[in-house]
Amino acid sequence: MRAAIYLRVSTDRQTTANQRAPLLALCAARGWADPLVVEEVESGAKRRPALDALCERAARGEIGAIVCWAIDRLGRTRCESAERLRQLAHVGCRAVSYRESWLDQPAGPMRDLLIQIVAWVAEEERARLIDRTRAGLDRARAQGKTLGRPRTVDPVVLATAVAAVAAGGRSVRSVAKAYGIGEGTLRRALPGFGGHRME
Repeated sequence: MRAAIYLRVSTDRQTTANQRAPLLALCAARGWADPLVVEEVESGAKRRPALDALCERAARGEIGAIVCWAIDRLGRTRCESAERLRQLAHVGCRAVSYRESWLDQPAGPMRDLLIQIVAWVAEEERARLIDRTRAGLDRARAQGKTLGRPRTVDPVVLATAVAAVAAGGRSVRSVAKAYGIGEGTLRRALPGFGGHRME
């Protein structure tokens, strides 16, 4: 059986070296010689292309075990990690975690139950997070706070405002107020202020 080691860190300032040696030793202890080593540097990114490709190989039967430092390496959230565990179990690929030794169970009802428990805990945690987020949003609305991303400035309106300043006779502040855009936004768009130069 070919095993693969999946190493992931969040930023390029971190190193996978402290994960690599223990995971290589873990593979050697199980008789998995010459494991494929896959590294990925991802922060909170939604996609993990190297891991996705590894799981696709597992689905094709090319990889029989994926060894990682911890379950949370397999997803952004516990829920995602639990779902990844279920997918790997479904295609007959073992997931082995250095930190979660309970996962290293032979395939069978007990291992399936443990994965289901992890998934249930993750779902409960996600539901509580959603509830807390909604409560926070409701409280912010009640306090009159503006929610959501700041609105973007229409480029045509911005260009017109820049032209009005360039024509002279009006201050940046008065033009920004008249066109409903931020004074800083308008200043950055003006030639000579280090912003976008309008052709």
